[in-house]
Amino acid sequence: MESPRGWFEDPYGRYPRRYYNGEKWTDQVQIATGEVVTETSAATEVDPSAEPTPDTPFEPLSFNHDNPKEKSKRKPAAIAIGVLLTLGVIGAITEDEEASNESSPESAPTEGVGSQAVETNVSEGTLQPVPTTGAPVTTTAATSYSWEAFDMAASYLRYSSFSRDGLINQLEYEGYTTEEATAAVDAQGADWNAQSVGSAESYLGFAAFSRQWLIEQLELDGYTNSQAILGVDAQNADWNEQASQSARNLLSFGGFSRQGLINQLEYEGYTNSEATFGADTQNADWNEQASLAAQSYLDFAEFTRQELVNQLLFDDFSQSEAEYGVNAVGL
Repeated sequence: MESPRGWFEDPYGRYPRRYYNGEKWTDQVQIATGEVVTETSAATEVDPSAEPTPDTPFEPLSFNHDNPKEKSKRKPAAIAIGVLLTLGVIGAITEDEEASNESSPESAPTEGVGSQAVETNVSEGTLQPVPTTGAPVTTTAATSYSWEAFDMAASYLRYSSFSRDGLINQLEYEGYTTEEATAAVDAQGADWNAQSVGSAESYLGFAAFSRQWLIEQLELDGYTNSQAILGVDAQNADWNEQASQSARNLLSFGGFSRQGLINQLEYEGYTNSEATFGADTQNADWNEQASLAAQSYLDFAEFTRQELVNQLLFDDFSQSEAEYGVNAVGL
């Protein structure tokens, strides 16, 4: 019996779904975000007789991102933000260490360390100090950390905001033991609530977040739930405006129906009212979005007219929008 062509679970286990053309598996795959891309690896070129064939009926591929949200996974935007922040902090620390090479390595700071954090202002390309309420450090003969670890922790806190766990992890990455890192971090006397406020402000300076996703992002950075909530709520952010920014970013990639866009915003942690506000403030041409979605599908796979109409309906376009989109691409 001839196997049906369509989108199926990837038999190779590398992506959520892969396109089967009726004869073999192609290099057209759906990644976790729902985007359809061409696999660059040649791993799919195997003996056709050994390839598994789908035995399930055609199931439309969805841009609605119906994969379950996993708290352990950062948003791509958040990952990029973290990389930019880390690079900026490391560069600033390197300059700071070079400028302080003339000071004695044995000299120990006894006050003022941890009394301020610095937020990276990317739009202006400057580092601006923001005060925290950290208490001066008092050292004793029983201190178990090295001064190098202490100084590095202090440098990180001067140029960015960290959770306690996040700063310990950073020092471990720099080569210190857990014991050395923990002792050096705890000796800073940092106000972790204030650090959370700084982290939340930095994230919102880079990208749009829902309240829930920003809380989860701070928790991923090592803040406790109460610290994360405090940091996020201290921003007094307009979550409707954040939803509008997120919707605008999503539409820059094209191919969303109104309901599909609302669903995606809800997936990103916005409430239904926030998501609806974000989608409706775009004043999008949903017919045009349907044509963009239709073209994106045809760029990666073959569809009959009815198959493409069904796919667009599955993506929550209306019947008239789906037919407009299919007509626009010449089917």
